[in-house]
Amino acid sequence: MKEELLNKAKQSIAFNVKTVEDMNKIFSKIDPKLFAFAYYEPVPLPQTNAQACFYIAILNIYSLIWDCGPMVNSLFYDLQRYTSSISQNLKSTLQPLKNLSHFQKLVIHIRSDICHNNSTQYFFNIDAHDGHNNFLKTHCRVPSSTLTYDKEWENISDHFLDLCQDFYVKFISIVTDIIDKPTLKKEFSSLWLKYIESWYIRNSDISVNILAQLYPLSYDQVGKTPTKVTRQTIYKWVNRLLNQGSSTSKDKCSRLLSDVLENELNTYIHSSDCATPALPIPVLMNFFKQKFKTSLKITCG
Repeated sequence: MKEELLNKAKQSIAFNVKTVEDMNKIFSKIDPKLFAFAYYEPVPLPQTNAQACFYIAILNIYSLIWDCGPMVNSLFYDLQRYTSSISQNLKSTLQPLKNLSHFQKLVIHIRSDICHNNSTQYFFNIDAHDGHNNFLKTHCRVPSSTLTYDKEWENISDHFLDLCQDFYVKFISIVTDIIDKPTLKKEFSSLWLKYIESWYIRNSDISVNILAQLYPLSYDQVGKTPTKVTRQTIYKWVNRLLNQGSSTSKDKCSRLLSDVLENELNTYIHSSDCATPALPIPVLMNFFKQKFKTSLKITCG
């Protein structure tokens, strides 16, 4: 892989954690509780192979948008709806980000095509397969659909890194512009906190991971030899905590946790007790400590 491409990849949001930290700092200037992405840990950059660089960049960006900052997807969705909770004034300011939805779709198509059974005998695989192949064909210089030359993969990687940079620059530019506009600043803060809250409500895996950290502090464990905590252990514990028997069903546990968060998280996340920034672990850790304090061997503030 050429040194120029290698250096470009090193600076890209696809591989460089500092770019995400910079975005988070800008979001925090709108409201200390806000952040763009949480706990981003990209797969390291391969320094010799342009094809590997491209596919790992795809996987890292997927992780960034779908796992570390799904608020971005929520925003894309709202911007493409004819009616939404976004005021027209804020929607106009954010509208340029709507054009980034093609980048979002490209990432999800290629990631789906390489990470799942991509047989086009399955109907809904066709779009992902075509999106993947069309991107490769558009940015290579050989007629063959099978790429064998590293320089062709360098062209493809180079273009995808350009798309990553465009995503980064546009988000930075628009959010920076909002900082100096008090009305938009307040509206954006409210909108983004709503997205963060919705993420925590619908993603029960985050809650289950945090409750697993709290479980050893439960009165259930008084006088017992510590044992390995499994997901089923937490599902059963949650059901007991919420007086729903001792089921180990993931679906039942997820519904119970979603109901609790739906009813009570909004008040907490807008309170002065909420962590700044409102990252998943500190927010939900303190929320569950307060919610289940009578069942834990700790003093909760």
